[in-house]
Amino acid sequence: MPPSDNEEFEEMGRELRERVGGEFRLAAEEDEYWAMKQARRAGTLSEIAYDAMSRGDRVEVWAGQSAFRGFIQHTRNDLLMLRAHANVDVNLGGPMLLRVVEPAATSGGGATRNGPASFAARLAELEQSDTVCEFIVPFSRAPVLGRVAIRASDHVIVEDPDGKEWVVPLKWLIAVVNR
Repeated sequence: MPPSDNEEFEEMGRELRERVGGEFRLAAEEDEYWAMKQARRAGTLSEIAYDAMSRGDRVEVWAGQSAFRGFIQHTRNDLLMLRAHANVDVNLGGPMLLRVVEPAATSGGGATRNGPASFAARLAELEQSDTVCEFIVPFSRAPVLGRVAIRASDHVIVEDPDGKEWVVPLKWLIAVVNR
């Protein structure tokens, strides 16, 4: 028994709806992809660090020849504070690398409410604490170990255990390790 004209029109209508619906879906997916890409282009390193902290991702930070793996406990502006085998304060404005090595299984936390607002502010805290730290400068072959004697506007003066001073430009200081 031949199909009625009505059934043929219904079948054609269904095929057209599926085809057009698929085309709209593909166009929407492509638009979403480009919107996501544009949003990532507009992002900053500080925002990436904040997102990783908020999710609770385990990250790895490469600072010169040193690599530190842990969880971000605080980040703001050019500062990332990493809780690893040591506490590491990272200068996001310096030559460093950041990658997520283990996405979070549970949600992370927010920024520390009263944490320092910048890498320079963290160095000012260390100046007040008199804590002995390791200062990572990427091209220095000499280890810089000591305490922050002075945190100036564009440099930090580190006093080593022998009482000698290292003057390190902030833009070259990648990280401060407090073991």
